[in-house]
Parts: sequence; C-alpha cells; structure tokens
Amino acid sequence: MKKINFSKQKKITFYIVAGKGVNKNNPIFSLKRFKNIVILKNIKNMKKILDKVQISIVSGGTVMFESICCGKITFACQTYFHQNFAIRFFEKKNIILNLGTINRLKTIEIRNFFKDFSKTYKNYNNFFRKRTKTIDGLGLQRVNKILYRYIDNDK
Repeated sequence: MKKINFSKQKKITFYIVAGKGVNKNNPIFSLKRFKNIVILKNIKNMKKILDKVQISIVSGGTVMFESICCGKITFACQTYFHQNFAIRFFEKKNIILNLGTINRLKTIEIRNFFKDFSKTYKNYNNFFRKRTKTIDGLGLQRVNKILYRYIDNDK
C-alpha cells in the first residue's frame, strides 16, 4: 500500500481531530512534525472545524452526520460494526465515499480523488451540495411530532 507523503502536500492544511479514546501513544501524534498538519484533541464544537475544511475523512459515527450536514465532501471509514448500516445507507444515496473498514481501507478512493484535485473537487462539491438535502436538520422535530402523536393516542 502506497503511503501519502504529507510533506509534498504543501498547499493543503490537514486538520486531524483526535477524540477522547485516542491516547497520546497513537501514531497520529507523530504527524505533528509536518507544518501543514494540525492535530486537535477533545474538540467540543465540531462544526467550527468542519466549517474550515473542504473535505473530511471521518469514521462512520456522529461526525459523519455532522460532515454531511455541513455539506462537506465526506470519506467515511467504518471503525465499529454498527456504523456499517449508516455508511451503506449514505453510500447508496451517493452522499459519502466509503473507504471500507479501518482494517481494510480503500485508499485508492482517496488517491483517485486527489489525482486531478481541482477538476474532481469542483464536480464532487456541486454533487455533494445537492445531496446534503437528505439530512435537513429537522430530525428532532420529526421525532417530537411522532412522540406527541403516540402520547396523545395512548390516552
């Protein structure tokens, strides 16, 4: 597997967000030596970070949903089995690019995307912006409506 050489990517700033479960011995922290890599730990407001980026590579959990809601091009990697269902759902709707599981990453997806970045980014950006309407941010209102209906009918 060919590794990405971060030192050659001088025009791109990489933000790596490490969650609470990532300890200081994790190899991610060895990337601090590159000037274009910013490692952030224990971020409380992910939206602020997502607003700074054009593309996000995330696990298939809540950050994937946040990335989609922010209209970002999202590469999703399954780190736990239960994430498989959401990843497949959004992959079928062409909202994310599925990188597979953490143990068997499809890095070819990332390499193909960055081969002709300016052309690919423009096409994907337009494509993903249209698709983000799938998640409209009104889920809580819909759940409340269902619960109220259920409670009213239970009387």
